[in-house]
Amino acid sequence: MTELMPTSARMSYIQPQYPIDDRQMIQYQPVNQQIWSTSRFPSNPSASAKPDGPPKRNIVTMLVMGALIGLVVCGVPLAIMATLYLQQGSSSNTNTTSSSVSGSTSTSLPSQCTSYTINVDSTRNVGYYCGACYCDNGLATAWYRFLGSAGTLLATTPISTGYCGGNYPGWFNGSFPTTVGGITSGTLCVNVGGSLCYSTYSMTGIMVTNCGSYYVFYLRPVSYCYTRYCTT
Repeated sequence: MTELMPTSARMSYIQPQYPIDDRQMIQYQPVNQQIWSTSRFPSNPSASAKPDGPPKRNIVTMLVMGALIGLVVCGVPLAIMATLYLQQGSSSNTNTTSSSVSGSTSTSLPSQCTSYTINVDSTRNVGYYCGACYCDNGLATAWYRFLGSAGTLLATTPISTGYCGGNYPGWFNGSFPTTVGGITSGTLCVNVGGSLCYSTYSMTGIMVTNCGSYYVFYLRPVSYCYTRYCTT
């Protein structure tokens, strides 16, 4: 019987089991494939992604370069200063000698400034009178420094006969060196009977060294007795 029923009758006879609310119907909308593919999954991640920071290799390179620059900037001045300091110390050690006399330290002084014979004989002072009392013919050849009552220098002007303990007083005819460590030479002039530099008794080759605060004299024994080196 049903098979003989018209199609329209059969359609009207079928009713839904549950009522259909139009509000609960969701219209189908196709997914926007273009928006999904471009926004959520980029086609070229390496081109669009931004790096969070410089690569580790660049950081290491910058650190090494900074260390080298710091070493050059700080090390070169220090090396120059150290070299100058060593050169200065070496020069000072080369040019400085120690003197044990009077506790003083001298610079570039010859050996006779620290190795000499001290003479304190007051009878050879120009103020001492005693004719034919003493003679320097037995004086040892050496460097002498005069001190005490003898004075400190050889007399540089003629001395009257009978003074400084001899009949023939001698005086230094020359100039003293003005430079520390300097040496000059002169003549021992002897006053014989009013001849202030009697050639027979006089001697050449008498030397003087400037030792800074004092002088030393290179003396030799005289050729004739009662001739003396006079001091002042």
